[in-house]
Amino acid sequence: MTLKNLLTHSSPLTRINIHNKLHYVLALLIAFTLPFGKLTPLFIGLFFANWLFEGNLNMKFKTLINKKTAILFSSLYLIHLIGLLYTSNINSGFFDIQVKLSLLIFPLVIGSKPFSKKQITILFTAFIVGLIYACIYLLSRSFSLYFTDNINTFFYQYFSVLIHTSYFSMYLNLAIIWLLYNQYPSESHNLLWSKNISYVLILFFSFIILLVSSKSGLISISLTLLVLIGYLVFRKKMFASAFITVLIILGTFFIIKHQLPDTHQRMEEFFTAVNSENENTTTASTSTRLLIWDVSTQVIKNNFIFGVGTGDVKEALKQEYERKEITNALKHGFNAHNEFYQVFLALGVIGFIILILSLVYPMYLSYQNKQFLYIFFGVLIIFNFLSESMLETQAGVMFFAFFNSLIFFSYYYKNDVLE
Repeated sequence: MTLKNLLTHSSPLTRINIHNKLHYVLALLIAFTLPFGKLTPLFIGLFFANWLFEGNLNMKFKTLINKKTAILFSSLYLIHLIGLLYTSNINSGFFDIQVKLSLLIFPLVIGSKPFSKKQITILFTAFIVGLIYACIYLLSRSFSLYFTDNINTFFYQYFSVLIHTSYFSMYLNLAIIWLLYNQYPSESHNLLWSKNISYVLILFFSFIILLVSSKSGLISISLTLLVLIGYLVFRKKMFASAFITVLIILGTFFIIKHQLPDTHQRMEEFFTAVNSENENTTTASTSTRLLIWDVSTQVIKNNFIFGVGTGDVKEALKQEYERKEITNALKHGFNAHNEFYQVFLALGVIGFIILILSLVYPMYLSYQNKQFLYIFFGVLIIFNFLSESMLETQAGVMFFAFFNSLIFFSYYYKNDVLE
């Protein structure tokens, strides 16, 4: 019997089981393929289609209405739709909402059908396995180029060819957070392997972050580990684990300073740019960002309430780059390189408030409910939002929307169904 006949003629229970299995399997494929930047949009489309064809939409929407956060998460996409009404560049606006479609899909689907703790463990495992394969591919490629063509691609964008360095570092940081979080006695049942393997993976992913050399990634892992040290010491009283984490941080800085001169130079450039005046002709990434943020502030002042519209941010910034003669940003047509600025530019103070609420409010609820994994995730996202317009690319949107809904809905509501 074909799958079509099975869906048509089988009992309702069998049909529901098939959709439940597809719901889970497609989520696994999404998690696994995220680090490669390929096929994930296809699986997201199938994930949404399965949710629609399953039916029971009335019941699903009633479930979503009862979850204020599902409405809040979805409103971040809906406000971009509203921004189309007053944008001048409608083609750019439509492209933008296509890129951001995950912001609507995942709150709808996972909000109405969250996963169990056991399933989340396997979903994170699929994500980590995908990262391992991606890292092995990148290392193999670099070794091959080095030994066959004498080309060194073990650093920064020459190494991270699958996904932009900032996003790949963020993926690795979330994997490290998950692995460290599950060292706690109360969460140890979530591990599918021994703690020793987890520590090996933490060190391996930390090493890859060093090679990727994204400044936001390096600072993120440092802040993540510092927050976890405080959590381990003051809440869990796990002094041995905290000590190991301190050694990882110290070892990381030692390696950067003495073994990775290119990475060390990038960090020095970062602190120099922060503490000095930046020329309009600079090509340094941090200096350029600071100039872009100054320009963004000016554009926001002129469009404070509603912003410039969903599709007009690049043009508004370009005009200001020209006026202030910021050559590098003008040449490359840079966006705001800060998600808070990016949303404020497009949608004004209303969109900015919705973005802030969609980040802070679920973190507050998670703190009240003592679900700290989402707080760690939220801190990671907020920090990366400060240096990248993450929601302007699929690599950022898919990652944020998927894990934001996955972690919050399944942990905060303590879902234990669909085992």
